[in-house]
Amino acid sequence: MAPLVMGNDDNPPELALQHAEALNRGLIEAVPGGFVHVLIDGSIHAANREALRILGLSYDELTSKYTADFEPETIFEDGSPCGVEEYPVTKALMTGEPQPAVTIGVRRPDGQVSWAVFRAVPVKGPDAQVSGAVVTFLDISERKQDEEYLRHAQRMESIGQLAAGVAHDFNNLLQVMLSNLDLAASEQEPQEELISEMRTAAERGAALTRQLLTFGHRQPFKPVRLPINEVAGSLTALMQRMLGERVELSFDADEEVGAVLGDQGQLEQVLINLCINARDAMPEGGAIRVATRRVNDPDELRQQHLEPSDSGYVEVLVEDRGAGMSADVQARAFEPFFTTKPAGTGTGLGLSVVYGIVQRHGGTVALESRRGHGTTVRFFLPLSSVPARVVEPRESDAAPGGNERILIVEDEAPVRRLVARIVAGAGYEVATAASGQEALTLARDDDGIDLVISDLVMPGMQGRELARHLHETRPGLPVLFVSGYAGDEEGPQREDEDVLYKPFKAEALLQRLRELLDGG
Repeated sequence: MAPLVMGNDDNPPELALQHAEALNRGLIEAVPGGFVHVLIDGSIHAANREALRILGLSYDELTSKYTADFEPETIFEDGSPCGVEEYPVTKALMTGEPQPAVTIGVRRPDGQVSWAVFRAVPVKGPDAQVSGAVVTFLDISERKQDEEYLRHAQRMESIGQLAAGVAHDFNNLLQVMLSNLDLAASEQEPQEELISEMRTAAERGAALTRQLLTFGHRQPFKPVRLPINEVAGSLTALMQRMLGERVELSFDADEEVGAVLGDQGQLEQVLINLCINARDAMPEGGAIRVATRRVNDPDELRQQHLEPSDSGYVEVLVEDRGAGMSADVQARAFEPFFTTKPAGTGTGLGLSVVYGIVQRHGGTVALESRRGHGTTVRFFLPLSSVPARVVEPRESDAAPGGNERILIVEDEAPVRRLVARIVAGAGYEVATAASGQEALTLARDDDGIDLVISDLVMPGMQGRELARHLHETRPGLPVLFVSGYAGDEEGPQREDEDVLYKPFKAEALLQRLRELLDGG
C-alpha cells in the first residue's frame, strides 16, 4: 500500500493529505487523556475533546490562549502557586527533553479545579530544532476528591485522640487554679505559694493552647527559616498526649543542627504521621525515639540521592521497636492508599503525605525495617545558610510606665477591666470601649488619646477596620493589637502592624506600650 501522504493516479495528493489529517485527528482523539499541541512561542495550536472537557474551555477559547495565560489559575498539590516556568511544557520547550509527570490543579472558568497528571514531550523539526511540544494530561479529579475525604477522616481521627488528652490536661490545670483560688479566699494558706502554683498552671495552659493552634492551622506552603530542633522539641509534649500512656516518646537533639527553610505546620504533620504509624506498630505499647543529626558527609548524602552543599542537611529520625515490615510491604509503604491495617482503621495516606511534604521541602525519605525488630524512618532536609531569627524576651527590673492617655478597646469585659488595671497601675490615664463603634465615637470627642490598644477580633467592627477609621483623622496614632490567635477573618499578622498575642504578661504589655509611645 502506498503511503497516505503520497499521491498517484488513483489517490491524488490533496486526498492523501485529507486522509492524513483525518488519521492524525483520530489518533489525537484516541489518546486516553487530554492532548494539547503547543508551539515554540507558547501558543496553543490544537487540542482534543478530553483536554477541552478537563479545562472547561471550547476549542476556540483554548487555541486562542498561550500557556502563560494559565499561570494565575494553576496550583501544586499543597496549594502553592505553580508558575509557568514550572510547567512540564515550558521545560520541554526550553530544554528539548521529555519531562516527567507532574500533578497540577487548573482552575476552570466555572470555578472548579481540575486535577491532572501532566507530561510533555518536545516536537522537533527536520533541522532537529524544537518547534513545539505535545502535552498529555490524565484527569485525576475524582481520585483527588477521594484522597481529600480520606485525609480529612485521618485528621479527624487524630484530633479525636488529641481532644481526650487535652481535656484531661486542661481539667487538671483548671483544678489547680480553682482549688488554689478557694484556698486563697479562705486565707488559710501562704498567698505567694498559691499564686505561684496558679501562675505555673496558667503558663502550662497557654503553652498547650499555642501547640493546639499550631497543630490545627491549615494554610498553603509558606516556607520560613525554622530552627528544626525547636520545632521537633515543642511538638513532643503534644505528641505524647496523642500517643497515649502506653507509649514513651523521647527526643534527642543534635545541637549542631541549625535552621531549615520550611513550613512549620507541614513539617509538624510529617512528625505526627510518623509517630502515629510507630504507635500503631506497637499495640502493646513501647518506646518511640525522635532524633536530629547534622549530615555533611558527601558520600552519605549521595547514598540518599542528595547533592552535597556547604550548608549540609539535617536528618530527622523516628524509630520504633514494633512489629516491623516485610520486604514486600516496605516496597509499597509510600504508595497512596496502601495499608496493612484492618479495614476502617487506616487510610494508607500517612507515609505518602510524609513523602510529598519532604520532597516539596527539597529533601528525601528513607525507610528501614525488619520483621520483629521495628522500623526507622529518616527524612533529610537541606539546612538554611542563614540562621533562624530568634527573638529573645526582654528582661526588665521594673515595668515601664508613663502618663499618656490610652484608649483600650475590648469586647470581653473581664479582659477589658484587666488590661485597664494593668495600664492604669503603670501611671497612664485610661479610657475604655466595648466595641469598635464605641471607640470611634469616644475618639471623635477626645483628641487627647495618645495610643489605642484594640482586640483584633470583635463583634461588628474588627480591630483593623477601627484602626483604618482612626487613621483617617489621626494618621500617626499608634495602635497596638491584641489577639487570642495568629489569624482572623482578614488574615494573619501583617508586617506593618504590632500584635501582642494572648495570654501575655503585664510586663510585656507595658514594655511594648512604652516602645510605641516613644516611636519604637
